[in-house]
Amino acid sequence: QGGAAKDPKKATELFDKACEAGVGRGCYELAQLMARGIGVPRDVAKATNLLRDGCTKGDPRGCVQLGGLFHKGGLVPKDLIRAAGLFREGCDMGSMAGCSRLAQMVELGDSVTQDFTEAKALYARTCDAGLANDCYRLARIRKREDPKPNRETFVLFSRACDGDVAQACHEVGMAWEAARNPVKALPFYQKACAAEFNPSCARVRRLEQ
Repeated sequence: QGGAAKDPKKATELFDKACEAGVGRGCYELAQLMARGIGVPRDVAKATNLLRDGCTKGDPRGCVQLGGLFHKGGLVPKDLIRAAGLFREGCDMGSMAGCSRLAQMVELGDSVTQDFTEAKALYARTCDAGLANDCYRLARIRKREDPKPNRETFVLFSRACDGDVAQACHEVGMAWEAARNPVKALPFYQKACAAEFNPSCARVRRLEQ
């Protein structure tokens, strides 16, 4: 990336050669430069095709970014089924971003078959990889399936809170309150309130009275 910044025209030539040689990263990096008009004339259509090439040639980032374009629509026609397929390709190649996007579609039944078992498995994988929002999403599904106090769900909310997911901190606070321990609940509510999660702010005011 540093070389691209110093000599973007040279970078585009190198990435183009790499792409032509079958290196997915070359296609992906060239797509980024072409989409912005760095070192080469801006051409969004060609950049989109390069993302597809990057995906086909083994760079999961190309799959996930192209999937995002199809999910959103605009630069390409909106196609949620194609988006899900691209997210799955990226996930299968090891992209946690791809797994996360796929999990959200599967959880919601967003133009794919709704499957909470698959969604939970994908979220578990991305949570373990450090995606705090997915720890929260997994905990939320588990709590919906089993509302009773559950250590595994509590741990997931705690991991998400450690990753600064405000709603997760609120859930941890509620769990401590349910266990009749408002002293331990308060700092979690305070953390969520500091992130402007209003339900936690209301609880902070009540506990601090």
